[in-house]
Amino acid sequence: MQPSALRITLVYLLFGILWILFSDRLLYFISSDPQQLINLEIYKGWAFIGVTALLLYSLINRSMKEQKRITEILNRSERKFHTLLDRATDAIFVADLEGRLLDVNQQACNSVNYSREELLQFSITDVDPDFSIQEARKHIWPRLFAGKTITIESRHRRKDGSFFPVEIHVGSLELDGKPVVLGIARDISERKQAERAMEQAFLEWSTAMDASDDVIYILDLNRRLLRANTSFYRMAGLTPEEAKGRHIEEIVHPQGEKVPCPVCQAQEEKRETILTMEADHPDNPIGRPLEISVKIVRDRQGNPLSILMSLHDLTNSRQELEEKASLESQLKQAQKMEAIGTLAGGIAHDFNNILTAILGYADLAKERIKDAHQSTQEIDEVIKGGCRARDLVKYILTFARQGQQIITALLPAPIIKESLKLLRASIPTTIEIRQEIDDQCGIILADPSRLHQVMMNLCTNALHAMENEKGTLYVSLRKKHLTNEELEGQPGIAPGFFVELTVSDTGHGMDQQTIARIFDPYFTTKEFGKGTGFGLALVHGIVRDCNGFIKVDSEVGKGSAFKIYFPVAEQQTADHSCETARGPLLSGHERILVVDDEKSIIDFVKAALEGLGYQVTSADSAAKILDIFKRNPEKFDLLITDQTMPGMTGLDLARQFASIRPELPVILCSGYSSAVNGEKVKGSNIKVLAAKPFTTRELAGYVRQALDDRPAQAVQ
Repeated sequence: MQPSALRITLVYLLFGILWILFSDRLLYFISSDPQQLINLEIYKGWAFIGVTALLLYSLINRSMKEQKRITEILNRSERKFHTLLDRATDAIFVADLEGRLLDVNQQACNSVNYSREELLQFSITDVDPDFSIQEARKHIWPRLFAGKTITIESRHRRKDGSFFPVEIHVGSLELDGKPVVLGIARDISERKQAERAMEQAFLEWSTAMDASDDVIYILDLNRRLLRANTSFYRMAGLTPEEAKGRHIEEIVHPQGEKVPCPVCQAQEEKRETILTMEADHPDNPIGRPLEISVKIVRDRQGNPLSILMSLHDLTNSRQELEEKASLESQLKQAQKMEAIGTLAGGIAHDFNNILTAILGYADLAKERIKDAHQSTQEIDEVIKGGCRARDLVKYILTFARQGQQIITALLPAPIIKESLKLLRASIPTTIEIRQEIDDQCGIILADPSRLHQVMMNLCTNALHAMENEKGTLYVSLRKKHLTNEELEGQPGIAPGFFVELTVSDTGHGMDQQTIARIFDPYFTTKEFGKGTGFGLALVHGIVRDCNGFIKVDSEVGKGSAFKIYFPVAEQQTADHSCETARGPLLSGHERILVVDDEKSIIDFVKAALEGLGYQVTSADSAAKILDIFKRNPEKFDLLITDQTMPGMTGLDLARQFASIRPELPVILCSGYSSAVNGEKVKGSNIKVLAAKPFTTRELAGYVRQALDDRPAQAVQ
């Protein structure tokens, strides 16, 4: 019974008792007349009814007002409670023990994009697909009703079917006398994203650190290990579980510091430093040269937090520096050789011009003297000397030439001899050079400059093998026939005659393990600065390109012998010969233009050609000869021009002539020029590339070749 109803009943009971007890006495006090008492009794009844009604109305009215006031207070409290719930930043769900949702706040609606009315039609599993009412009855509800609060992570499903992670605090309470479950859910998407970012950053850091060959580790301020990369654990010979938390000195100095360790001192003093510890330092943990960095990690206020250590192995860096120094040395040598080549080209040009005049006038003098005259023998010697000088210039240019190798038929003996002459001037006199060179050993197919390179590399290698700059360098060149038995182990090489080049020394020799690797690039047994390991590899490549092979015979303490075998080119002819030819000179009656900036060469060519019946017009500049030609282009049959002249090159002059009269043949002469070759003049009016110096007989052949319209070729 409600308090207001009980109060009304009690008041009414009290009033009834008082009325019954005192109303009759009051009537007898007023009148004793029976008829009057009967009337008064009737009035008393109506009065009782009236008073009772008034009393009941008053009591009920007061009770209703009190009830209304209480209801308004409750409504205000409920509205205030819902306002607070709806303003909460977390989603709040109220559910019964069957999982049905009883109430939710606005944030709960916003989080899953449902209205409140829609949510109140759902159960927990409609919002949280991972929730199981069976599991909740077994494991969650008992804990809640034991007064505990549970925190779990789950996921909520939005109206569009997407999911987001939540952290839920679950508790219990009573509502209308019934136990219910209160869940407060917080969206932790940003936290999860931050955790994933941190995890990714950690994995990236770990991967980067583990990928480094440097030893990297972090110590706390008491110098105990916090973290390290794989290189550290490999160096220490420990697992992460064994190493973490231990003092660093127990790991790197298990026997104690042999001398005061500068790294340990820097760690103790919380002092940043970078220092180099050589391999032989007593406290070096790995026995290799190290660059050690000590870095103090600090917070924003500058307070030390930890010590970051890195140990960088300098072995490879120093090797790279040595290799860089070696490459720089090679580059300087290459630049030096390029400069020598440029200088040699300039000298060769002038020297060949001089030789052209010498050989030319010697030829003219010989032709004007009868064959029986004694002086012809002396003139032949002059011509032979000029030819040898010409060959020497060619070799000098060959040695200085850079670029693609040109395989040609050649006699190797002159190149070997010239190489030994160059070596003799650059090696100590305490080293004896013995040579046995067969000048007629045979012709081989090779690049002269590469053959010279083979010779220089083999001899240099032999000199390095002779310690204290004492010993004997032996070089021999001979023709030798090799059989199938002697060619065993040389696939693709047929038996026959070979030119054998032997370079031996009396040095320290090699064992079989070293011999097996001497032709590997970068392999060297020399100290830094005395070799790069490329010399013998280069020799092997050059010999292989010439279809040859190498044999090595060596013994420790007894020296080494390198034998190079080049196949003899039996059907080939060497590039040049100093023999004086016999027979009549080729002649003609054509009209020839001659231009050169050297007067002696003009005079020789003009005299030689006029002696052969030709009509010659000459000039000492390209501009003059071009002017003569323009006045009457059809008058002339051939142009002989020097390549290197002031104002205009011979190649440009030939193009000028071709623009006026394309069919006019041209002979282009050069003492030395790297700008002209057979490929560049192919298809032009240049019919002959004539290398200075040349004799009258060679000049006569060039003229007839050009006039008779034979294919253009370079004539050495």
